[in-house]
Amino acid sequence: MFKKDDIYLGMKIAAVSPPITFLVLYGLIWLIVTVFGLYPFLQQSSLAMLGIAANFVLLRYFFSGKGLHETGKGILLITFAWVLAFFLLKSVWVQIHLPGLKYY
Repeated sequence: MFKKDDIYLGMKIAAVSPPITFLVLYGLIWLIVTVFGLYPFLQQSSLAMLGIAANFVLLRYFFSGKGLHETGKGILLITFAWVLAFFLLKSVWVQIHLPGLKYY
């Protein structure tokens, strides 16, 4: 898939992966809520953390599967930044009222 071993490529991949994962998961929840009328017991912060966890799957893929260590370092660097931002903003979490999500 990727043949270029570059730290900046890893940083770009890791920067866009959590928002995309969050939007996909939110879309699935929206579909469940609108079609079936079920409200899953998920918090907004849980979806954000699952989005960040997607970077660890990418990290495993690039370090072990492909051997692209510089790209993996870029993913690791941005993943730490995402986790730090998550915990710093958790106390002042801006509540966007998404249907079906709990806010704690």
